[in-house]
Amino acid sequence: MEDKIQSDDFTSHKNPTLPQVIEELKELWAMVLPITAMNCLVYVRAVVSVLFLGRLGSLELAGGALSIGFTNITTMVAVVAQSSSVMELVGGLGPLMRVAVPSCLGICLEWWWYEIVIVMGGYLENPKLAVAATGILIQTTSLMYTVPMALAGCVSARVGNELGAGRPYKARLAANVALACAFVVGALNVAWTVILKERWAGLFTGYEPLKVLVASVMPIVGLCELGNCPQTTGCGILRGTGRPAVGAHVNLGSFYFVGTPVAVGLAFWLKIGFSGLWFGLLSAQAACVVSILYAVLARTDWEGEAVKAMRLTSLEMRKVGQDEESSLLLLDDEKLGDVL
Repeated sequence: MEDKIQSDDFTSHKNPTLPQVIEELKELWAMVLPITAMNCLVYVRAVVSVLFLGRLGSLELAGGALSIGFTNITTMVAVVAQSSSVMELVGGLGPLMRVAVPSCLGICLEWWWYEIVIVMGGYLENPKLAVAATGILIQTTSLMYTVPMALAGCVSARVGNELGAGRPYKARLAANVALACAFVVGALNVAWTVILKERWAGLFTGYEPLKVLVASVMPIVGLCELGNCPQTTGCGILRGTGRPAVGAHVNLGSFYFVGTPVAVGLAFWLKIGFSGLWFGLLSAQAACVVSILYAVLARTDWEGEAVKAMRLTSLEMRKVGQDEESSLLLLDDEKLGDVL
């Protein structure tokens, strides 16, 4: 233990070299790319349904948006959150649930908010059009979410592994590299949503009023992703340090105590309408990303997290050793009984 503490990798307060950053990028994206490809395959399954519904008409698209939203969103994020937790912790049902439950809540609290947007859209002046547009925008958000979701799971594993190995410097490096990648991905999402805002809805529908409504909100959705990508990645870092409850509390406060009042106030009280709902999402993402980045960058004691992780690892290894020793003694007793 003392040798690890004296190691250079234990000191997180030093600047990385360019080769170290490049090496971390290679390790991270070697994990991210195949997971992103898998996420895209899952996305294609849902988007094909929306494409066909949009060709049938705006009413069919609105109904399909409701059903797909309520069935797919919660199921998908719950499975993703639990699988991410399994990547970090294998040591019995109790420890697993302590990580899995807040991880699930953290992601579900965000995506449940999109379901609330669908419901609120039904109370606007033109509910059929609003719900149909929400269906297209949720599929758009799901597409953009494939990369940060993969980043979050991979950086969670990278951070957890490095902390468990007693290398907080490399854990901090992995976190910073992943956050930088998330900001780049977010900027790319802003760019393409602005450039393709007039054409994107045409992939889903030929109804001109619906295309105009989606185009008016696409830049707002892109700006939301500028916050969503880093905050999703930051939540993965928090899971890697064993603090998923922090992300759950941040999402609860950001989406339900900031985003919901702003969305309701703009859409219904100030009569802004459909755009007001998405400005509410933008305010929630802004509050969320600031809080998550503060928790990760300013409130993470990397050396302390490494010591905690190594202690847990030592206890687990000691427990495994005792179990193996007990099994060997039992086996010896059985052999002795056979001889006698």
